[in-house]
Amino acid sequence: MRLPGRSGSQLWGSQRQLWWGRVAEQRLSGPARQLVTVLGEYPEGLSLAQLALHARARFPRLAAARVAALAREAITAGVIVEEGGRLRTAGPAEESLDADLSQEHPSGRPLRAVIVDLESVVRTTAVEPYTDKRIYQIGAVRAGADRAWVGDAPPFTRWLELPDDEWVIVSDRIRAEHAVHAVPPAEALDALLAFADGADVVVAYNGFDADFPLLGEACDREGLQRLPGEYVDAYYLALAMWPTAPTHRLAHLAEAVGVPTSDLTWHDATADCELLCRLLAAAAAQMHNWAVPLRDLIASAAPDSPGWRLLRELAAGGLAVEQERVYRHGDVATIVHAGLTGHRPHRPVTGPNGRGALHAGANLRGADNRVAPGALAHVAYVAALRRRE
Repeated sequence: MRLPGRSGSQLWGSQRQLWWGRVAEQRLSGPARQLVTVLGEYPEGLSLAQLALHARARFPRLAAARVAALAREAITAGVIVEEGGRLRTAGPAEESLDADLSQEHPSGRPLRAVIVDLESVVRTTAVEPYTDKRIYQIGAVRAGADRAWVGDAPPFTRWLELPDDEWVIVSDRIRAEHAVHAVPPAEALDALLAFADGADVVVAYNGFDADFPLLGEACDREGLQRLPGEYVDAYYLALAMWPTAPTHRLAHLAEAVGVPTSDLTWHDATADCELLCRLLAAAAAQMHNWAVPLRDLIASAAPDSPGWRLLRELAAGGLAVEQERVYRHGDVATIVHAGLTGHRPHRPVTGPNGRGALHAGANLRGADNRVAPGALAHVAYVAALRRRE
């Protein structure tokens, strides 16, 4: 999403600068930051349905389900708070911001990505949230279609010292290796920052729920900057590429789609990074075989997504070649129809994941008796909030 008007280089007031500095620190995607901008214009807050209406009035191509997903992202980052069924920004109310705040992606070369994974120890505490985590291993690999940059650094591994002997690593093998190689957390994190120098995006699997906040807290604790660049959760790419997979746990999904895993070690951060790198390569190979109109549609639907751009560049082996343009409903229908013609269904006819008929209740249907996307988005949003409680 892009807001019309002034460029990001315009001088801003100090209050706005501090607030959006905080937003940038949360590593929100560009579209999520723009949604926060819309919500910030209503200090009294909005319901999710109202926010969707206001956002779609400004960005007509924005689906209600996408608004719900972006709102969840901002809530998870602490930039939006939900109280009594209303959403409001966690910072001072803002007047309309006309600048495009999304980070500028590099032009003339492919994105440079760093894949990260963490292994940690969890300990219970007497205060909320009643658990505390500390990282004991960081793994990272470079990825992307910029082969020279990727090949310039071997895979990264660092073992981090734990605060004291009360933090216990269960595995005897891992505990022994940790005892030999562990270094102070600040030293390991500083080395990771050097390894990621020049990266445009940071990729993790289930990163927004696990790795990104944990890594950010570790950097804050040591007084170090957080990893620069936009953050990409490859879990969402996996859901989009293999929606009918029996599981989306990283190792099991990789095996299900034919990614080699026998040479990798379980519960090793660097091995998991390599596994995710291979999974992204498999997704890119699948995308490469898609019809050109479908690839163009994906590029046009998510033009500012660093995750999809990374996947498109991996599929092309260089800069993405898809053409972005405006699509009408008829254009989309034609592309989908062509893709479904002769398509063999992935799901079996029967069974828990079968193709039996789905019945939508009246609460999910609109006045025309068809399924209402906004109603589905509301159900998904409420369910997500309950899972976090």
